[in-house]
Amino acid sequence: MVYTTRELSVETYPDLEKLAAKQGGCWCTAYQRTKPLRTNLSREARKPVNRKFKAKLVSEDRSHAALVYEGEIPVGWCQYGTDDALPSIDAWRNYRKIAPLSGEKKPGGLLVS
Repeated sequence: MVYTTRELSVETYPDLEKLAAKQGGCWCTAYQRTKPLRTNLSREARKPVNRKFKAKLVSEDRSHAALVYEGEIPVGWCQYGTDDALPSIDAWRNYRKIAPLSGEKKPGGLLVS
């Protein structure tokens, strides 16, 4: 198997849509929000809200992710970004801070699953 990666962009967004459908409609926007969605929304009701929010972030070039492909088929993705891009990231219990790179002002983060 040969895997390649492509940046999430307006052009590759349809591939993210395919992956989200395979994952049951998860749009993984919780860490990109400064405030969580209203808790009175059901999981199903959150999906279109999150999808619209993710599309907006992509159109504004603010949703940093790499899509993984096997040939032309999207098979995975990884989200990354600074604390500004992922303001709620360190609320996740499996998140850990990593040492800053030389000259970096804020430490980055690593999602560990």
